[in-house]
Amino acid sequence: MSETLRVASAAHQLDALAATVTLGANFRSFYDAHFAFVWRTLRRMGLQHHECEDVAQDVFLVALRRMDDFEGRSSIRTWLHGIARNLVRNHRRKHHRAEIKHNMLELARAGLSTESPTERSDDRDLLVRLIAQLDEAKQDIYLLAHLEELSFAEISAELGVDIGELRNRLHAARRQLARAAQHLIERDTP
Repeated sequence: MSETLRVASAAHQLDALAATVTLGANFRSFYDAHFAFVWRTLRRMGLQHHECEDVAQDVFLVALRRMDDFEGRSSIRTWLHGIARNLVRNHRRKHHRAEIKHNMLELARAGLSTESPTERSDDRDLLVRLIAQLDEAKQDIYLLAHLEELSFAEISAELGVDIGELRNRLHAARRQLARAAQHLIERDTP
């Protein structure tokens, strides 16, 4: 190999190394800026603390691999939520549904912050249990709208659902939650 080719090859390798280091630094900033959001999202989706560690890492690995695919049609948080949602679905497929409900109840018992609109711990625990009874599509919409406070446009982009349909599903989720809460109140009232 000629000296010119060796120098060019070395320069190319140094450029590649510099790009990798720059990507690493940028990715670390990206990770630091969004880790708490991803963690909260995974907890709200019902994962236990020890499950969140693995799934959160997977979210960022997928994000790193697909960074070039991000077109900016939605916010980064919406994009990360979608990745998290898909990974949680995969995770859930590996586990029995009863275990998932158990995880949601454990979250409620632990009294961990869900940033719910309720102020009392009992109300928060009840809300978590009621949300766990919604089907997965209604859970996603309710969590994105009320807990993450995303706009209908952001939710629509994330879930690929028409805004009118989103409104209908959110209304149905609220109705279902209200009926379930009313049923519990009536059951527990002497």
